Amino acid sequence: MKSNELKTKLKQQEKELKILRQKVKQLEVLSSVSQTIVSNRYLKEILQLIVTMTAQVMNSKICSIMLLDEKKTGIVSMLSIPMMLKERAIGVINSYTSRKHKFSDGEIKILQAVANQAAVAIDNTNLNQEILAAKEALEKRKMVEKAKGILMKEPDISENDAHIFIGGEKWKRKTYLR
Repeated sequence: MKSNELKTKLKQQEKELKILRQKVKQLEVLSSVSQTIVSNRYLKEILQLIVTMTAQVMNSKICSIMLLDEKKTGIVSMLSIPMMLKERAIGVINSYTSRKHKFSDGEIKILQAVANQAAVAIDNTNLNQEILAAKEALEKRKMVEKAKGILMKEPDISENDAHIFIGGEKWKRKTYLR
């Protein structure tokens, strides 16, 4: 065999080994989850353990479980769709039904469209709030500059003294004008 063929075969075997290790890890977690489920632990502990182990095996940052009480909520079926902004998930939109229901491709596509629009709306709202905060900071800065200008009209007050007087060290030490 040639050197390139050996390298290619080695890379393929490394990929297969990685996949096998991941599957072993998944089986170990599944076994742990099974042992936890049949243990006499409290429900909160069991759910926390399942979430933690699932996040580990899935290499995910967040994993959650939501329990539904059909009698109290009347929820029988559920569809969850990620709210995507470009390639980034910013949330999840859920749709619940009170009867057993298999969501159609059309319903899934509609909810995905709503989720995408919601993600854009959320992003726009966040951007608008950032713009408002920047405007407020600019207005505050203008007021400080105006006050500084007024103070500098007084004899013996430099720009630096005016700045310190308005919002600098004296302000932080709560030294005020009298």
